[in-house]
Amino acid sequence: MLAVTVIAGILFTWCVLSRRLALWSITAPIAMMVAGIALTSGSDPPLVFDFGDLAGFERAVEVVLALLLFVDATEVPAGGIRRERSVVARLLGVALPLTLGAAFLSALAFFPDRPGWVLATLATVVVPLDLAPAAALVRDERIPARLREVLNVEGGLSDGIVSPCS
Repeated sequence: MLAVTVIAGILFTWCVLSRRLALWSITAPIAMMVAGIALTSGSDPPLVFDFGDLAGFERAVEVVLALLLFVDATEVPAGGIRRERSVVARLLGVALPLTLGAAFLSALAFFPDRPGWVLATLATVVVPLDLAPAAALVRDERIPARLREVLNVEGGLSDGIVSPCS
């Protein structure tokens, strides 16, 4: 229960300071990572997680992952896919498979002694990851709205297409 309270406190602190921290390009994941390291490292950490019940922990991670993966798709306006059908189809039908292939070939170059299925799984895990700069790009008002909308649609759909494979 202490861990949940501490995490809620960290989230509350982030909400209060987020605008000021954003000026220094400090995102929520970075702030949470730093807080996690500060609270759980050392010989006598102030916060200790007991992973005795791995089944419950696994369910919690799955729920959080599902929410994070599909958050981009929830921000898409209703007609976004219909208006930009051809661009979205090219991104998902051409660019996504090419990116998966490039990730697989890169993994093969770096890890030639690993089985192909492991490298393919690695590619499906790495490709749909959203980077903080991509999230900033989708929300940046200087980028044309049409391009932001297409990137947002592609980000949400590629997560949904590729993630179940891994």
